Amino acid sequence: MRKNEHKKNFHIMEELLINRKDLVQKYFVREKLCDSDYSIMHHEFNTTQLSSISEVSDTSSVPKACLSKVDFQCCFNSKQIKLITHCANKAHLFTLDVSEAEMKAFFACCLEHPLKSVCNRRVAFFFDALCEQKLISTRWQHVIDKNRLILSSSGKNVLLNSSKLSTALNEAKQNDGCVYRTIKLYVHIIAEVEEFTNSDME
Repeated sequence: MRKNEHKKNFHIMEELLINRKDLVQKYFVREKLCDSDYSIMHHEFNTTQLSSISEVSDTSSVPKACLSKVDFQCCFNSKQIKLITHCANKAHLFTLDVSEAEMKAFFACCLEHPLKSVCNRRVAFFFDALCEQKLISTRWQHVIDKNRLILSSSGKNVLLNSSKLSTALNEAKQNDGCVYRTIKLYVHIIAEVEEFTNSDME
């Protein structure tokens, strides 16, 4: 199993056990949890939220280190960060060119200031392409939203939230422009770099 995918699955289970007591109680009490049950549970985890504050599990006994903020669940190496940075600048995703240090901080969800989108559709397409290659969490929209990482192209100091990202992605997928093909190509190369690196380590 690839390193990124392993880390992503670990964080999904960590967040599930800490924050979704409702799903744990619903599925883990069964005598047997089969693959289809897990798929349904994973879908609910990605598409639903707790219905009320009273359902939130008690985290008072959980170590603070385990209560980390939601993140991309990724583990990029230096070559991948370099390629990601080059792609972001080549595709003109943000109003200012980004550095490798900024991209590292972005994926660590610790940017000092949010990046400003040039085109929300382009930005959404880029992160969805990373997700399709299993390089980042399927909840990337939620991660960007909750960590206040990107400002929308549509207004001054307006943050890109999950809803805006979802709309932008739907619009982008209806467009077959050159920039989207370029993004797809770069993301494919980024994924191949990971495969190559992992095969060298085996």
